[in-house]
Amino acid sequence: MKTHNSSSPKSKVTVEEYEASGDLGFRAKGPDLLSVAAAVAQSLVAALLPLDTIRERETRSLEVSGEDEEELMINFLNEVLFLVFGHRWLPRRVESLTWDKKLKALLIGEPLDSKRHQIEREIKAVTYHNLSIIHTRDSVTIDILCDL
Repeated sequence: MKTHNSSSPKSKVTVEEYEASGDLGFRAKGPDLLSVAAAVAQSLVAALLPLDTIRERETRSLEVSGEDEEELMINFLNEVLFLVFGHRWLPRRVESLTWDKKLKALLIGEPLDSKRHQIEREIKAVTYHNLSIIHTRDSVTIDILCDL
């Protein structure tokens, strides 16, 4: 089990990575949904290869829609995976994340360079299986599984 901490001036988010029945899970907790979503996206990429091998050379924007928080989260994380495996582009970090009817993200990273980047594991998809998003008065916790 790995634990990642993401901190910014506004927030502190903890992401725990775990294996469950051949799948990869993430449990993240932080002050709000957007900061937790950004941290999970970064942890998802870190599960594929070391983040320190990715340079911050260019930006890409993503926009996803969904009927509810759960669908937005699944769609967003699967789009991050599609950037990696479909477009061969590696996001190092989420620069901004907003939600106003659609979830919009600005990601910073670079194209995959097979000489410097070695994908250590393939993640097929982020799934709805055991997905939960729990809001309390002062935090949000997301539990999500990925199909390996």
